[in-house]
Amino acid sequence: MEGLRITDTGQRVLVRLEGELTKDVTGNIKKEVETALQGMDRSVVGVDLAGVSILDSSGIGLLVSLNSTVMGLGRSMILYAVPDRVRKTLALVQLESFFSIVDGEGDLPEA
Repeated sequence: MEGLRITDTGQRVLVRLEGELTKDVTGNIKKEVETALQGMDRSVVGVDLAGVSILDSSGIGLLVSLNSTVMGLGRSMILYAVPDRVRKTLALVQLESFFSIVDGEGDLPEA
């Protein structure tokens, strides 16, 4: 799917999201990520938001839902490379502290 890349590095799962996270794409992204995670046994799921240009309420819902799914699998989800505009959106809806956020991929913990 365009705008989504899922990689198992052997130590963690990396989910790279790009473009507009809006209602037009979030349903498909959710299905693809959840399906992929079922077959990957890594304790850390890093979500790279560097390429996200727009995050609307559906995109926020996607991140919350993925976090719940990941936690339900006994894993942790960490957002990284979060652009200022996305971080401001998360802060506006008081979710910035809800998510674990680090600066870059190198700051993710080892599995």
